[in-house]
Amino acid sequence: MEGPMKKSKMVILILMGIIVVSSLALGSCGEPTPTTTTPSGTTTPSGTTTPPAAPKPEGTFTFGIDTMGSEGFLPWITFQTDWLLFGAVYDTLAIETPEGVNVPSVAESWEWSEDYTDLTLHIREGIQFHDGWGELTAEDVAYNIRKHMSEESTSLAKSYMTIIESVEVLDPYTVVVHQSEPNVDYAEMYAFGGIAGAVTCKAYVESVGAEEANLNPVGSGPYKLIEHKVGNYLKYEAVEDHWRVVPEYKYLVIQSVPEESTRVAMLKTGAIDATIIGPNSLPDLQGDEFTIDYWRYGPNTLIVFGGMCRPANVNYYQEGYHNQDPWVDIRVREAMNIAIDRDAINQALHRGTAKPMTIPFQIPGWTDLEPYPYDPDRARELLAEAAADGVFTPNAEGGFSLTFISPTHPGTPMAQKEAEAVAGYWADIGIDASISPLDFGAYWPKVEATENVGECYTFRLAYAGTNPYSYLLMCVVSDNLWGGRFQVPEMEEITPLAEEALAELDLEVRDGMYRNIAQKVYDNYVAAPLIQVPFIVVKNNTVGDWPPNSSSYYYNFEYIRHAEPLNTFRLFEIWD
Repeated sequence: MEGPMKKSKMVILILMGIIVVSSLALGSCGEPTPTTTTPSGTTTPSGTTTPPAAPKPEGTFTFGIDTMGSEGFLPWITFQTDWLLFGAVYDTLAIETPEGVNVPSVAESWEWSEDYTDLTLHIREGIQFHDGWGELTAEDVAYNIRKHMSEESTSLAKSYMTIIESVEVLDPYTVVVHQSEPNVDYAEMYAFGGIAGAVTCKAYVESVGAEEANLNPVGSGPYKLIEHKVGNYLKYEAVEDHWRVVPEYKYLVIQSVPEESTRVAMLKTGAIDATIIGPNSLPDLQGDEFTIDYWRYGPNTLIVFGGMCRPANVNYYQEGYHNQDPWVDIRVREAMNIAIDRDAINQALHRGTAKPMTIPFQIPGWTDLEPYPYDPDRARELLAEAAADGVFTPNAEGGFSLTFISPTHPGTPMAQKEAEAVAGYWADIGIDASISPLDFGAYWPKVEATENVGECYTFRLAYAGTNPYSYLLMCVVSDNLWGGRFQVPEMEEITPLAEEALAELDLEVRDGMYRNIAQKVYDNYVAAPLIQVPFIVVKNNTVGDWPPNSSSYYYNFEYIRHAEPLNTFRLFEIWD
């Protein structure tokens, strides 16, 4: 019961300590300044000098990306992949470290009520929106939470907000979120997550309308958008007096360059300064002029079985439409899993830099499991058994046909090749998978409505996994954007276990529950997990330190340094 509160309070105390120590250090740095006495008896400093001007941003940083998603900027009507584009424009209530600690940002502190039903957020004073739109206040924070809860919202945080009864503004700098039941987890998404926690300007959105605000955003972040050519590039300008971090680069350009070979060529010529590559491009980028970083929070790639919907999901379930595909049968899902040689995909496509996954959810116990074995002979036997029992009518090769949707995501250059490899393995056991590449934003409505009979699709889960509660929700909620993905019949057994774990506020007790659920998910082939892939980030030698985000959806552009650091202002250092 004390853990969640202690964690947030500890962070606040640490930061306060840093500020106090820094203040003391500044006040006593070096030798005392000698003074002289004037005839009037007053004292004036001797040998005083004008303090050096604070460093200002310089130059342009251009990042080449394979796809830019839907290019939207209002967090509640865009998609998770758009965080890459709007992350630098908005400030968030908190910033999560890779260790799962929420560092105060717009919310300078917060506390839970004793029964964990009310979350009080204390908003930092003096934060200004871009272009003269005024101060960020509690009204803006409450407005954003309510918009994520609204009917028009497509936010991934929306499903976590069903627990919210009301959002109350006590004064210009205090917001209270009232929950219907004790819960310390959902706020990680609806308040402290990087998407729902991004604060837009209420006055601006209401003045110009959602459509205009989605194209031309106003935030309070360290960069503001100044140019946008849809499908081509976005250009941002640094806020030189930002309260949290002054970027070292005056301009940030995110440029769409779909072909990896083109990005590599542009990197060599200096047309771009950095990009994410697949491992096969590594030999072309060796030498002193480049630095290669491996970000551990890359995409965890998996395949979701579509077309299934539990009858309890009354808003979407259609009798006679859902649950007709062969993979409703656990034997077919097992066959489709063990037909894939994950080690071979890792070696052939990722040069051994990736790691085979065990289950789709990063919950305690997932690293204790072994990846599904590669056994195509057993896979054929399982398909034959299922066909003999009337699960499906086999084709000439003993399998069946499906549409394999391979949505594009920013920063996943090998996604299409991974899909092609899986389709090849499935073809070997008689499954004809017709690959259809789409932008994920275009495919998302079908996922949300579970209108994907006859389809499987690739998906990425790219969180650090420091708080596994969100993965439990994928096992629980059938009528939402998360749980709608995993609808195998065996979830009827897993769901009560997940609900029990979510109700347990003692995280040590919950750990054992997680491990039991991990085994159940593994045994029932809930999805087809593939591999964990690091982001391979290549920078030219003009770019210095670039700490990764704790999730791979945003890249911490404001914290990139020059090779020779300017040492612009930072309220706190980001982690390595």
